[in-house]
Amino acid sequence: ILGRVGGGVFAEKKGWQFEMVIAFIGMATAILLLYFLKNLLVLYLFALVFGVCHGGRMISQTGILGAYFGTQSLGELIGILNAIGTLVGALGPMLAGFVFDRSGSYLPALASFILFYAVAIVVALRLRPPRLLPA
Repeated sequence: ILGRVGGGVFAEKKGWQFEMVIAFIGMATAILLLYFLKNLLVLYLFALVFGVCHGGRMISQTGILGAYFGTQSLGELIGILNAIGTLVGALGPMLAGFVFDRSGSYLPALASFILFYAVAIVVALRLRPPRLLPA
């Protein structure tokens, strides 16, 4: 809730694209915290940072879709992205478990997740509004 409401307020001041970049940086940082997970405090910190940033990412995704593509098909676009996000969100833990079963460690999976967030940050930084074709 904090990420979605706070992210919306933040994006209104700084822009949807910047909000998305900050959210991805925060999520990558939260995953990095799992490398150092030795006590409950670090787990709580991970949950707080990841949760707030995930909420911010969700709201920035919606804002970018509306700002870049208008609102006529916004519901359909949100549905497509949420379906893809749900699939990826379900596969991530399964793949991490598979990596753990094979290697005895979650570190390769966590490193992969951080790499994916790094790619997402670069992509988000390079976003440009689409050029609309003349009607």
